Amino acid sequence: MKTKKEANGSIQKNKKRFSIKWKLTLMFGGMIMLFLGLLGAPAIRIAKSIVLNEAEEKLMEKSHDVAKIIALDLEANFRQLETIAQMEMFKDMSISYIDKAKRLDKAKKVAGYIGLYIIDSKGFVHFSDGKTLDASGKDYFKIPMQGKRYESEPYTNPVGDFCIETSCPIYDDNKNKSRKNRLCFYTW
Repeated sequence: MKTKKEANGSIQKNKKRFSIKWKLTLMFGGMIMLFLGLLGAPAIRIAKSIVLNEAEEKLMEKSHDVAKIIALDLEANFRQLETIAQMEMFKDMSISYIDKAKRLDKAKKVAGYIGLYIIDSKGFVHFSDGKTLDASGKDYFKIPMQGKRYESEPYTNPVGDFCIETSCPIYDDNKNKSRKNRLCFYTW
């Protein structure tokens, strides 16, 4: 059997070993954490940067695709509008604006437009119920009066529909601009 002195010495050695073991574990654990922190933070930043760059590239690619689709849709709308504008009814000044507006109401429903309206040379929009609206200061009137197509920036109307206003001049049979009418429709 061990004497009391030997037992105390053995306990003291165990305490010293335990405290050295504990200190070494903490020191190496701390060094590992420090190295992981020093290496991990830049790695996370680099990975984040790569992911953001790739996402930005994909978004740009998709936005270009969407822009092409919208441009093609706008071109189709302009062709349709210009086809309507070439109808004899809209060139004939003996037909009332109310009758022209009623015809446009029917065309609007068939084409699925939000609105399709005729504007006279003074800038008044004519509706099928006989009401008018002064649009003489609006770009969708002024630009077609110069013989050009007009398209607005996209916006949301008060009802919540996504809209782009487009308009074009009405030409006579000789492809001359008719200064008497302008046709305008709203679509999305």
